[in-house]
Amino acid sequence: MKLSSLISRNIVLLGFSAGDKESAIKMLVDQLAERESLPDPEGAFSALLEREENMSTGAGEVAFPHARLDSLSDIYLLLAISPDGVDWDAIDGKKVHFIYLVLAPPSKNSLMINLNAAFSELLSDKGRRRILLSANVPADVVDYINSLSIDVGEVVFASNVMRRDVISAKEDTPLGEIVEMFFKHKIDTIPILDADGKIVGEVTGYEVLKLGFPDYTLMLKDMSFLTVFEPFISFFEKDKDTPAGEIMNRNIPIVREDVPITHVAFIMIKRHRRYVYVRDGSGKLVGILSRRDLISKIVFG
Repeated sequence: MKLSSLISRNIVLLGFSAGDKESAIKMLVDQLAERESLPDPEGAFSALLEREENMSTGAGEVAFPHARLDSLSDIYLLLAISPDGVDWDAIDGKKVHFIYLVLAPPSKNSLMINLNAAFSELLSDKGRRRILLSANVPADVVDYINSLSIDVGEVVFASNVMRRDVISAKEDTPLGEIVEMFFKHKIDTIPILDADGKIVGEVTGYEVLKLGFPDYTLMLKDMSFLTVFEPFISFFEKDKDTPAGEIMNRNIPIVREDVPITHVAFIMIKRHRRYVYVRDGSGKLVGILSRRDLISKIVFG
């Protein structure tokens, strides 16, 4: 199924303007009720606001307000383009210029996720956003989307859910820099790439902490007799220049972009993993999937 098959002139709003996120959502729901006979607009409005309270759907000039409603039997979609932008309380603090609102019954959750992926493909490119902003009539938007031939799949793949903004390091990155990256980006896991951008391992908080404990201490059953950490600080100091490639964990799960998320979830459960890495056909890292990402998609869509 092509994205263009779901987009008609009737659900494209040009020159959209609103004072804030809440008023924008109210206006969009009202438009869906008027143009597409959306049932229970009040319930839809409440569900959309509740979803936004959990986490803003705005980032990168784009917002994806969405919700699942038991009262619906089919999917409802609206695309609004705002040249001036709307204050959406976006994750990156920027105004959003593109809003694609999706409402669906729980039975169409996979379609909702794949719609998000399709719109992300459409709107992640600056050149495409510029063309859409210059549209004079809704037909221009429909024709342009049709020319791109973007697919909306039926199966949810790793590429539909993964995060693409991955913080990574090289094999020769010193441990000290890795630790600094942990604190700077508020993470405790960093994938390690070779010179070609292929993922070869990871450094986590586990590898860093383990450096502070000589091998013989790990043979003990209990360390409660040692109440201070000072004896191990020297180990960290000594190893801060150690390249990531020497301490990284190489036994990591890596999947292709076209692997269904059901298999990703299976890997996480089977191997007790928080993260699974995603590669393209050449082996280069293109994304990362976390347990939180999967749960968020399952629960919130």
